Amino acid sequence: MCDKSGAQVVLDGRSFKEPPFIVSAARFYPSGSSRQLFTFELEQTSLASAVFRFRTFNTDATTLPSQLVPALRSISYDFDRGRLSGSCDGVEGSCLEGTFDMNRLAMDLTSNITGMVVHSRSQSQHDRWVWDQDVPSLILRAVADNGMLGDTVLQTAVSKLSDCTSLKVCLDGGSSGPVGPEVLAPLGIMLSKQASHSYICTTPKKSSSSSPSSTMTIYPSYSPI
Repeated sequence: MCDKSGAQVVLDGRSFKEPPFIVSAARFYPSGSSRQLFTFELEQTSLASAVFRFRTFNTDATTLPSQLVPALRSISYDFDRGRLSGSCDGVEGSCLEGTFDMNRLAMDLTSNITGMVVHSRSQSQHDRWVWDQDVPSLILRAVADNGMLGDTVLQTAVSKLSDCTSLKVCLDGGSSGPVGPEVLAPLGIMLSKQASHSYICTTPKKSSSSSPSSTMTIYPSYSPI
């Protein structure tokens, strides 16, 4: 499904049975290829905040075209305030600032990676993208100055029915390409939602005789050595 996109990513959430040091990860690939390019990981220790962080290149970065080399190295999310900020390789201070609305995954971003300030907006094509019993599903499209929806930034592909922990996303990209800030910023939020779904969908079902309880799932942080 992603053959016509600039790249693709598989969002893998940690399952109930996996140990706490296993983290939810985003694994990036060229479109139509099984050769993994690089990996981002999600560090989420509370429901209020998370960090979407570059982990490693899985392919020699010097062999990759520039549009498939991410400049962003981490994106921090404040879910209570709906704000984010990002840091980039070789850039002092923040290279990305923005706001987001979880309901429509509406993003309003300002980045300065190459010395030129870029402002971009995007949002889900539909009113809802998170479902109680299913993986996240959406088409994220750019928003023009007049408020009209434009080109597709990314879209989820059909997920495997046999594996609820994995979700493929086709990356069409914005002005900065298929792994630019317009793509990576919403992907961190999507991985957070996929992580929650993965944990829930693999949790053993309680018997009908069990009394219901209310719990909050917190995903442990993990700093790779």
